[in-house]
Amino acid sequence: MILSMAFYGISYLLTAVFAQESIRPRSRKFTYLFMALTVFVPSFLAAIRDQVGTDYMSYYYLFEKAKSGVFTDIESGYKGLMWLVVRLGGDFHILSFVVMAITIVFIYAGIVYFKEKIEVGPALFAYLMLNYQQDLNMVRQAASIAIAFYAFRFLLENKLVKYIIVILLASTIHLTALIMIPFYWIFRLFSGRYSLGVKFISYAVMIVLVLNLSTILGWMIDLFPSLKQYEVYISQRLHFGIGTIAVQMPYLLPGLLFYRKLTKDNPTFRFYVDLMVVGIILRYAGYFGVYYLNRFSLYFIIPAQFLLTGCYAKAMKAYRQRWIVVVLGLYIFGYWFWYYGLEGFNDTVPFTNIFGINFPF
Repeated sequence: MILSMAFYGISYLLTAVFAQESIRPRSRKFTYLFMALTVFVPSFLAAIRDQVGTDYMSYYYLFEKAKSGVFTDIESGYKGLMWLVVRLGGDFHILSFVVMAITIVFIYAGIVYFKEKIEVGPALFAYLMLNYQQDLNMVRQAASIAIAFYAFRFLLENKLVKYIIVILLASTIHLTALIMIPFYWIFRLFSGRYSLGVKFISYAVMIVLVLNLSTILGWMIDLFPSLKQYEVYISQRLHFGIGTIAVQMPYLLPGLLFYRKLTKDNPTFRFYVDLMVVGIILRYAGYFGVYYLNRFSLYFIIPAQFLLTGCYAKAMKAYRQRWIVVVLGLYIFGYWFWYYGLEGFNDTVPFTNIFGINFPF
């Protein structure tokens, strides 16, 4: 377990270093080289894994069916990727490389958009530590979250059409991305100068919708039978409580301590916090019985975690408060080692691979 976790950790560190180097002023040749390495390392790991992850075999059999010309009822984007890999003579490992490459490309491009206000390397490192091993299981949704994250640039620039186009693209990989379309107006409500009455009515409408989402999803499944695969989200239940907020507090506390400075120096800081708040609300809605809202919450919590980490890495250097970043880094490391290593969530250790070079412990 220790060697496997060390292997993951070193890979994440290398990827983060490559990402940080890619944005330094230098010749275009070296910029492209480091960009390629940033994408290659995590994609290569995904490609060479062998039965790593709780959902590995499910995706493997899905691809084997596609090779036989049988495409199950799944989103068109992922179906298209399988079809393309099959047509080009590739195998499941090639598909794994391609999907992870798509995920990393959009995460990297999205982070670089914020590079003036956050540190790119630490932000990507936080993403990998917290999510990469999970991404090996929720393959489609991981790619969908990455594409939706890229769409945030259009949200902040108030480019509705481009935002919707990118979200629709994400939904072709995993349909849950569609929740990000109404978020455009929710964000406008949070950040706009609307009257108290308008905000109150809007919040009331959102609460009513959240409380009745199970019914709405049921209607959608009846109307569109192809959504049958999501019916399980209605009946499943989560079992977590106050820990939902507790595990996210380390990302919020530095922001609370330096809120005035951060909002003054970084105009998008409030956006990072809004993402976390919306994510926590959705996750708690899942706790109270609407399971699939927990899946929706990932579109907000995951970006918030690494954006806030990257923000603090840059800001605390200027504020001469680097100890805050050190403490947050230790928390991320501890959570990663406990969650994926000691508890074995997502079944990603030991890291078995197609080369047979496996770790004894």
